[in-house]
Formats: sequence, C-alpha cells, structure tokens
Amino acid sequence: MLWPNGGVAGFEPLLDQIVGDNHVVRVRLAPGARSARHTHNCDQVMIVVEGKGSLVTDDNVIELRSGTVVFTPAGVPHIHASDGQTEVEYVYVTRTGHDTQVQQPATQD
Repeated sequence: MLWPNGGVAGFEPLLDQIVGDNHVVRVRLAPGARSARHTHNCDQVMIVVEGKGSLVTDDNVIELRSGTVVFTPAGVPHIHASDGQTEVEYVYVTRTGHDTQVQQPATQD
C-alpha cells in the first residue's frame, strides 16, 4: 500500500483531458504523511505549490518548498513526505496509465 496511514489529504486531476500522453494531478499530503518507498515505470515531474516536505531517493534528500521542481526518472526508488508540521501540496505530471511498484511499506511514526 502506497499510503498506509491515510496521509494523503487529496488527489485532484487538474485537467479534464490528457496532455499528450500525460496527466496532471494536484496532491496534498497531511502533516507527517509519508509514502512507501516506490518506483514508477515512467518519469515524473513534481512542482511544489506550498508547504514543506522532502523527496527521498537512495542518493539524495531533496527539500520540498514552494517553487521547487523535481524530476524523478523512471525506476528511481523514492519516498514523498510532508515535514510533519504543515500540509505539502504539489502538482505532478506523469504518463497516463503508469505503473507504481511499492518496494517497502511506509512506517507509521
């Protein structure tokens, strides 16, 4: 399960049509929410709208703040997390119909 503790405050498609082969979705994570470690079979671009959090890969911890843009290549294991104090909201663009593989369940701290 990608979000075992129900930490996602919401997923909302931002366009009523597919953009090329992609879709655009707004995500809000509740304070303290953390995804499982997972991969996608396509690239993903994340644009942070507001709040604070992190995107954790095997090589980096990328701080998420308003205006941050993150490119995550296909197959790179990563975790999305809010900072525990505030909600974090971001928009992501990824291929429509992509596959997500959970590699390690999220812990409930």
